[in-house]
Amino acid sequence: MRTQEQILMTILKCGSHDLMFLDKIGYDVDEIVKDLMDNGILNYNEIWRGVFYKAISDLTSIIQDKKDEIIEEIQSQLDEEQEGISNSEYTEEEIKGCSEHQQLIADLKLITSGELDDLDDYYDYYLNYTDTHIYIKYLDFFERYLPDDIDELENNMGVYFERMNH
Repeated sequence: MRTQEQILMTILKCGSHDLMFLDKIGYDVDEIVKDLMDNGILNYNEIWRGVFYKAISDLTSIIQDKKDEIIEEIQSQLDEEQEGISNSEYTEEEIKGCSEHQQLIADLKLITSGELDDLDDYYDYYLNYTDTHIYIKYLDFFERYLPDDIDELENNMGVYFERMNH
């Protein structure tokens, strides 16, 4: 083991494998590390907490920036359904019983409710080297309407989002 690894392991209170796992992070962590140092809490787990918090903060901003676009996309799909009813392709009862329609209604309600304006209460994580996870509520919604953004956030974190089960 190299001396610099020993120093980093001591400073960050982690093992050698943990140091390798840090290489997965795609974010520029300078600001995160400086903030942790300023607050006297620099360690391995706090770095990951900072990375996860940054990703959630970025996702919140993305949602705010694209909210109108998402609403328009959902409304367009609902309008297509109405057009199908008008053209007698299917009945209103068939549409209302359709799981895709119900999902569109739920998605529209979610994006317009304001619930996605601050995601701090809608994520959780578990830290343990290769068993590190970040869980997020509404992941299906984000994957439907923001797939490229979710991919970018996951690349920046070095960890994939998983569905929150509560």
